[in-house]
Amino acid sequence: KIIQARSDNDIDMRQKEVEENIPPIEFSEYKQFLKKALDAVNDPDDAPYIAAALSITASIWSNDVHLKGQSLVKVFTTEDLVIMLLAGAI
Repeated sequence: KIIQARSDNDIDMRQKEVEENIPPIEFSEYKQFLKKALDAVNDPDDAPYIAAALSITASIWSNDVHLKGQSLVKVFTTEDLVIMLLAGAI
């Protein structure tokens, strides 16, 4: 396995691309969903992700098994997405 080091400039460019294409979700936008999210998860650290997804009607891509244990938001693992991609579903 070959690991290629990225230059600081390359990392800065990728971060800028992300920031330009994926707007941040402010706490004020998802705080109304936080209680519902906290009630739905076993790990309170997962609640902000659930609340943020609820606030923008989004799914989550994560391999965290705790996130799969709730039913408010659809959670896709990397394996799920690869299978869907190979099947032409996405």
